[in-house]
Amino acid sequence: MTHVHYKFSSKRSYNTVVFDGVNITLFELKRLIMTTEKLRATDSDLQITNAQTKEEYTDDDSQIPRGSSVIVRRVPSRAGKSSSGKSSSSAKIRFDDISTNFKILKHYSPLPHLYTILSASLSR
Repeated sequence: MTHVHYKFSSKRSYNTVVFDGVNITLFELKRLIMTTEKLRATDSDLQITNAQTKEEYTDDDSQIPRGSSVIVRRVPSRAGKSSSGKSSSSAKIRFDDISTNFKILKHYSPLPHLYTILSASLSR
């Protein structure tokens, strides 16, 4: 059994992924890390960088040698989907719908002064 050490860029300590063989593909490493950390592939992708050489692995077929240490970063998934499953363009507020969205903001805003600030800036 061989291993690769990984840590998320925001963490201090390394964790270990154990696998059979001399090398592991980037795709398989990502899968093992996501399983270990209980991450969903639909929410984000992982950016893997060699901790010593700072080389970023981009090809899913690239081989990572056993005993390597890598830095992991969560990045938005390549499919352009938000976590709700909608495309990112439909999840954003469009300016042509501002009056409709503004009424919703007034009704549901937990910060009433936010509505006042926004209404003053829109009336100009």
